[in-house]
Amino acid sequence: MATDFSRFISQLLIMSAFKLFIASYFYLSLLIYFLPNTPVLAQDLSVPLNIQIKSQQQAKVSQEKIDKLDQETLQLLNQYRYDLSYLDDLNTYNKQLQRQVNNQRQSLTQKQAELDELQTSKQRMVPHLLRMLEVLQQFVALDLPFLPHERNNRIEQLQQLMDRSDVSLAEKYRRLIEAYRVEAEYGHSIESYQGEVDTQQGSKTVDFLRLGRLELYYLSLDGNQAARWDQHSKQWIALQEEFRAPIKRAMSVAKKQLPVELLQLPIQREKVQ
Repeated sequence: MATDFSRFISQLLIMSAFKLFIASYFYLSLLIYFLPNTPVLAQDLSVPLNIQIKSQQQAKVSQEKIDKLDQETLQLLNQYRYDLSYLDDLNTYNKQLQRQVNNQRQSLTQKQAELDELQTSKQRMVPHLLRMLEVLQQFVALDLPFLPHERNNRIEQLQQLMDRSDVSLAEKYRRLIEAYRVEAEYGHSIESYQGEVDTQQGSKTVDFLRLGRLELYYLSLDGNQAARWDQHSKQWIALQEEFRAPIKRAMSVAKKQLPVELLQLPIQREKVQ
C-alpha cells in the first residue's frame, strides 16, 4: 500500500509540473505575440537599451582616450629616458672638453714662456750675428786676395740682410753660417780661374791659381809672366821662368784636365820671431 501511494504521489507531481510548464509556455507565447503591438511596452524597453548603448559608446570613447593617453605617456617616458641619456653623454663630453681646455691653457702658458725666452734669445742673438759678420769681414780683408769681388759681394749681401725686417732670424743665421762654410772650403781645395790683377802697367786679365789659403799665383794669358802673392808685403812678386811651367800644369790639375802629380812651386816661408 505504501508503494502504491508513493507512485500515486509521484505521478501527481509530474502531472502538476507538466501543467505548469504548458501554462508558462502558453503565457510566453501570448506575451511574444502581443509585445510588438504594444507601443508603451516597446518604449519602456527601448530606454534601458539606449542607455546601455550610450554607456557602451562612452566606455569605448573613454577607453580610446585612455589608450591615447597611455601611448602619449609612454612616448613622454621614452623621450625623458632619451633626454637623461643625452644629458649624461653631454656632461661626459663637457668634462672631457674642460680637461682639453685646461691642457690647452697649460700649453699656452708654456708657449708664452717659450716665446718670452725666444725673445730674450733674439735680443742676445742679434749682437752675436753682427759680431760673426764683422769677424768674417775682417777675415776676408786679411786673407789672400782671391775672388775679391765674389767674397766682398757676399759680405755686402749679408750686411743688407741683417738690416731687413722681413727676414727671420733663423734665415739670417743660416745665410751667415753658409758664408762661413764657403770660406772654410777654400782652405782645403785648389782652384784656377781667370780674373783681373792690378800691376804697374795697369789692370790686366790673368789666370789665377789658388792652393788652399797657402799660396796664390797668377800666370799671364800668354804664359810669359808669373807671380806669387806675398802676404807680408801685400803685393805680387814676380817669379822666375822655371816656375811658369809647374804653375801651368798645376792649373790643369785644378781644372781636372790632368791627374794629380807632385809639382815644385815656390812657397812663402813664415818668419820666426
